Amino acid sequence: MRKIITLLIFLTGFFAFSQVKVGNNPNTIDINSILELESSDKVFVITRINSTQMNAIAPLEGSLVYNTDLKCIFQYNGSIWESLCSPPSSGSGIQQLSFNSTTNELTLQNGGTVNLSSLITDNDSDPTNELQDLRLNGNLLTITNNSSTTSVDLSSFLDNTDDQNIDVLTFNTTNNELTVGIEGGTDLTVDLSALVSDGSETIVNVAGINTISGTGTTADPYIITGTEVDGSVTNETNTTFAVNAGNLEITDSNGTLSVPLTALGTDDQNIDVLTFNTTNNELTVGIEGGTDLTVDLSDLVSSVATTAPVGGLTGRTIATHTANGTTTTIQESVTTLTQDDTPSSTDPTATGEITYTNESGTTSTAQVVAAEADNNIKVGANGGAYFAGPVIYSAGKVNANGTAANVYNATITKLTSNNGGGGPEGDYQVTFSTPLPTGTIYVIQLTIPDCGGDCPGNSNANYDDPGITYYAQNENGFRVNIKDSDNGTTQGDDIDLDFMFTVIRLP
Repeated sequence: MRKIITLLIFLTGFFAFSQVKVGNNPNTIDINSILELESSDKVFVITRINSTQMNAIAPLEGSLVYNTDLKCIFQYNGSIWESLCSPPSSGSGIQQLSFNSTTNELTLQNGGTVNLSSLITDNDSDPTNELQDLRLNGNLLTITNNSSTTSVDLSSFLDNTDDQNIDVLTFNTTNNELTVGIEGGTDLTVDLSALVSDGSETIVNVAGINTISGTGTTADPYIITGTEVDGSVTNETNTTFAVNAGNLEITDSNGTLSVPLTALGTDDQNIDVLTFNTTNNELTVGIEGGTDLTVDLSDLVSSVATTAPVGGLTGRTIATHTANGTTTTIQESVTTLTQDDTPSSTDPTATGEITYTNESGTTSTAQVVAAEADNNIKVGANGGAYFAGPVIYSAGKVNANGTAANVYNATITKLTSNNGGGGPEGDYQVTFSTPLPTGTIYVIQLTIPDCGGDCPGNSNANYDDPGITYYAQNENGFRVNIKDSDNGTTQGDDIDLDFMFTVIRLP
């Protein structure tokens, strides 16, 4: 960091002589000096102005001022003000100002020395009136006890942060060195070899028949040796280990030790799993606290031998069953089931009668179609009952606007055309969901509600004598027209009105 040392000298007075000495030792002045300042507790203060004030002045070349905005001394070079805190326009660079406390000399790097010894003596004989209070208030460094308080703004030197992180932390296991580094700083290393254990700090104590040797290091490890007191290494060998009369016993050359097993309780476990798999004939058994076991019982399953009624099997015998060495003959039940079904040229009176003969040869019959002459149910092509009379093929109730209130086996469409008179109202298309075979004869029944002599018309006038008819009948459906017909010889007037229809299919 480049440091600028500024020496402030209080000027206490001016004298109109060819040579002027200010401060201590006023009668002593160098022959080459026009002005000397000497004091040990006073400073020389040059003009203090801000940047605006400084730039408004064009003084003699070499004039000096202290810029209070930029906190620096400026020198006028005859045309502009140059900062002494940065390289001048001539490029000569900043000169270092140093002070020798032994000789009291202030020296400029490239030449020039001033002796400040004369300033050391306190001319007013009061050693305390120059004491100053230096205080930091916020970012302002303030010195008091001057004729006026002087402060310096230190904001430009502050960044108000201290958020460095440890960015290096490594340990070298080869030389036991720990390295720590901080952001923007220098890494430091410390040798931790003194903390490494070599075994010598381990303390081993022995007693009784044991002895120890060695220092515990890698080169000289600890060795613990046990001494056989009685000289025999076999008399501690166990000869038996068994349960005897409810006691667990262990025996060696010195005798037998036993422990009663009664404290272990009783064996009162229960069977908790008992299942049989009918697919693979496996029986599974499990006991509390134990492992389930499975056994295949397929060999116990009875064997059945089935053959056709030939090769030794006669009559009604269809199979033999062998189980556990015993063979049983299985005979079939002989039954018959016949039907006198469809009338034909050879059997015109067939009624669909079903005849059943059981194992004992007893015959029973069941009639599919009754024999009454007025019965319209006949025997069908497959022997079943078939109704040969008229049937309702389609039916429903339709709203005046052509929507279906409830319709069976048909759809309804409101038409904008008509059958030739009365206007666009009153015409509907009924279409069967399943068309009838071509040429099928069917009956259409139509009905409308009783309006009580006041049916709604297609104008402001109402009607009292509406009628309903059908037209365009075919196997796909038919059309319906509703109109009021009480206008004498005048053609009827079509009107929209609720209606119901029934379609009866004839045999």
